[in-house]
Amino acid sequence: MHLEAMTKAEIPAGSPQPHVSTRAEMKEYIETICRQLNLPNSCIIAMVTYLERLVANDNFELTRLNWQPSVLSGFVVAAKLCFDEPVWNEDFLRALKISNVQVGQISRWEINFLKLISFETNIELSDYASLCFRLQERYLRTRGEKVQFFTFLMNACSAAKAG
Repeated sequence: MHLEAMTKAEIPAGSPQPHVSTRAEMKEYIETICRQLNLPNSCIIAMVTYLERLVANDNFELTRLNWQPSVLSGFVVAAKLCFDEPVWNEDFLRALKISNVQVGQISRWEINFLKLISFETNIELSDYASLCFRLQERYLRTRGEKVQFFTFLMNACSAAKAG
């Protein structure tokens, strides 16, 4: 499957979705990627930002058939932009022990993902900080405890405002 096949124009109206992925499945998939690749918070924030841009595209619809390639593509793009060292698509296959997907397929997903977000990979500091705070607030609402996930960023933002 290509991300190209995930545009709204190519999804038949009223397509049956006998098995809709649950939040728990999505959460587990994202946690597995983060754990296996030891991704920093900055990479996770970038991936979420890119996914928000993807679903904002009027020609794209996130479905049970494309959410995994979409999330993986978001992480691939984010990792390549967050790390100082080269990150290869093969690294994702090896770390995640994905045997049913070839490196070339991940490369195609990646380029189609980039096209769907119009190659907009820059993230403004204010957008980054806003997402950090939204995630922190959601954590507080769902878990009932306050945790500062992004202390470094918050301290940096406070220092920038003060200075």
